[in-house]
Amino acid sequence: MNRLTYLILLMGIFSFSAHAQGVKTWRVDESTIMVEADTILHFTADGIPITLKAFNDSLATGKYIITSKEVGSTLEDYLTYKHPTAETLLGLPLPRKTFTDLNGKQVDVNAANFTIVSSWNKYCGICIAELTVLDLLAEDLPGVQFVALTGDPEDEVRTFLENACWKWRDVSVVIDTGRSLMHSFHIITDPSNLIVDGNGIIRAVVFGGDIRELVTTLDRLCRESIGSSR
Repeated sequence: MNRLTYLILLMGIFSFSAHAQGVKTWRVDESTIMVEADTILHFTADGIPITLKAFNDSLATGKYIITSKEVGSTLEDYLTYKHPTAETLLGLPLPRKTFTDLNGKQVDVNAANFTIVSSWNKYCGICIAELTVLDLLAEDLPGVQFVALTGDPEDEVRTFLENACWKWRDVSVVIDTGRSLMHSFHIITDPSNLIVDGNGIIRAVVFGGDIRELVTTLDRLCRESIGSSR
């Protein structure tokens, strides 16, 4: 059994259930949720925890809707931007083809068969788990390169990676201060993954830390690419 097959079988350890028992949710409209849960957590659109007051104040601006995730007996409410999502870019060229990582290395999308552009932030545990899996997969996918795009400040990212001992050997960490690149890619939540082919065309979009879907989609695209080249 190769590493890819083994990891696909084990992806469940990083998955969060969207249908957990013990949580009942009624969506009244875009800004109101009534819920029976042990714990209710609130997050910004970037996945950063905030208070209920800050959450409601943000909703009052009319710029957001609510996305909810059930984890055990906990309900997590996320602000979600009201603008086009990355799926609208499927089949189109990635707006940016080259990146400079934390080490000053140039990453060129056209230099690999496929490139995964993955958004993340230091508060997102799902993102960290996902990037760790991608780093492990690199040995089995030599024609694929990985770009980890974060809007966190560079000094904070360096400190976080050093303190947490995250050493992603095959993942290029790229700083996107102000999330300007992510906005151009229509990325509104972390983690979001764009799978881009060697021509710079966005072939797939996978959201929300669904590592199983990400890995199987990438595997399918790689197989299709090999088949078409024969």
